[in-house]
Amino acid sequence: MAARQPSISRRRLLGAAAAIPFLPFDPVIASAAKQSSPDRDLWDRNLARYQSLAARATKAEETSWFRAANERFYREMADPGTDRKAAFARMTRAENLFWHRCTASMQEAAVALVLTPPPDLDALRDKLSIIRDHQFYEPRSMDRDCLEVLRDDVGKLIG
Repeated sequence: MAARQPSISRRRLLGAAAAIPFLPFDPVIASAAKQSSPDRDLWDRNLARYQSLAARATKAEETSWFRAANERFYREMADPGTDRKAAFARMTRAENLFWHRCTASMQEAAVALVLTPPPDLDALRDKLSIIRDHQFYEPRSMDRDCLEVLRDDVGKLIG
């Protein structure tokens, strides 16, 4: 006998998950739910790691070595006497370095966080933002489908 296909569409599931943060809730219950637990501790560790790596990537993009590489590239491209092939090669090296130093580890931390069960609705809201920001809703963007992860998370949170 074939397995029964899910009766809910991806769009409906993602829409329902996106609406969760706007549901009314009791702040007293919500603050009590944020007390330490194994899920909370794991979530907090994974969230802190992701935020640290995201901040490092943002700093490199906005104020650090990668920003300098981009500015140099644009200055060189504005100069008609520039060796464009060399300029593109330098920019390609900078982009590859940025990937290895910043993006790859941040992506790994984002996937780990998405696969971590959220301990409360605020954490689920953070998870939804990360899924959207990293486009994990795209097919094959993760080993496990993010909508299945969200379905399991919602089931666990509601009880």
